[in-house]
Amino acid sequence: MIYFSAIFDNLLQIIRFKKRPPGQSNGLMSPFLETVRIGHVKKWIHGKKILDCGCGRGRLIELIKSHYDYTGIDLDPELINYLSIKYPKSKFINGDLNKILELVPSEKYDSIILSAIIEHVTEPTSLIKNLRKLLRPDGIIIITTPNPTFETIYHYGSKLGIFDKHADEDHEDLITKDSLNEMLKKSKFSILKSYRFLFSANQIVIGRRIN
Repeated sequence: MIYFSAIFDNLLQIIRFKKRPPGQSNGLMSPFLETVRIGHVKKWIHGKKILDCGCGRGRLIELIKSHYDYTGIDLDPELINYLSIKYPKSKFINGDLNKILELVPSEKYDSIILSAIIEHVTEPTSLIKNLRKLLRPDGIIIITTPNPTFETIYHYGSKLGIFDKHADEDHEDLITKDSLNEMLKKSKFSILKSYRFLFSANQIVIGRRIN
């Protein structure tokens, strides 16, 4: 179902005029890949209070609608302004994830999501440790990231306009699934699930906060 939904979504993005800012979704296949990623994320959401780090165009909130207490953070002020108007009952913050504890200092979440974001962060371990402080005792973190094995394909695909050029240029370092598992364990998370999808081109790790 995830793939059929993503194909349909991708066709809509191609044939219709998009009024919303594009974010990092300018490649021909970007809407398809984004929908598949978010479909996998959605399956693992725990609880009602959600923090979406790097919310981008707001694809997650489109899928979960108003069933959750949702907060989205993104570095793009145009996207944040657009989403704040479109979803007035949810909270959107323009800011740098490196300053996450300053952006939401007193909040506690059931689920924290980093979908296609960790590879853009200069100090991913530090970010994960900070995000742990924002989780409730049984809270979970959901992370998706590209498989480094496909890095060459991503790079040349972005040059051809298949994938988003800016997303490729902004990559700090692609992280293997095993390395991400270890990163979470060292930050006091237990691994609930870890697997690859999109024909192994992408990977997802779900960790639960250890008290």
